[in-house]
Amino acid sequence: MDDKTITSIEPSKKDELKRVVKVGGRKVAMLDVEQVVELGLRVGDVWDGTLADRAAQTLAWTKARRAAMRMIERRALATGEVVDRLTRKGHDADVAEAVVADLERIGYLDDERYARALIDTQRASKPAGRRLLSQKLMQKRVPRDVAERVLSEADEEYDAVAEARALAEKKLASSSMARADAATRYRRIYGLLARRGFNPDTIRNAMAGLAALRDDDTRF
Repeated sequence: MDDKTITSIEPSKKDELKRVVKVGGRKVAMLDVEQVVELGLRVGDVWDGTLADRAAQTLAWTKARRAAMRMIERRALATGEVVDRLTRKGHDADVAEAVVADLERIGYLDDERYARALIDTQRASKPAGRRLLSQKLMQKRVPRDVAERVLSEADEEYDAVAEARALAEKKLASSSMARADAATRYRRIYGLLARRGFNPDTIRNAMAGLAALRDDDTRF
């Protein structure tokens, strides 16, 4: 055997699920049992540059995949978030994208499911318009086409005017609003609804007819 031949594949003394690959008595790699099987390594194989690169790629893939799994086990994430977090942790961008694509393929990641859950959670907490939700989905790195499709579906079952009016009425019932004049109340309610992502038409329709916003100088 020459100095490039694998002379042993031994269990690690520290972890029985890992194998130490040696060439001429020199350790060249520490691999999981599954990685040894995946690479088809056997004593007597030639450890050349190609095999060394394949082993390095397998190690990089496994490390990135385990990191990704730890992330999504803690909380739901969009695919773009996982890629970003992996690359920030030093994983190769191509490896990160490949790992995320695989996790998406087998259902561990699903941008549509994530987007629906985010929208439902936001609207269950407080009324929210499409613009605000779109911004939040973009911040979470949900692909734009997915975000727009899911938002359109969600809006079909959401009465934006009624929800905006309910939020306005709740705010108008506060003590701070009771002390303000109608013009100030109007300005504050409009700003509140705008910050919650409702569009101008929805805001005007929601505010129309609210007695607390009326006086002789207020127009809708």
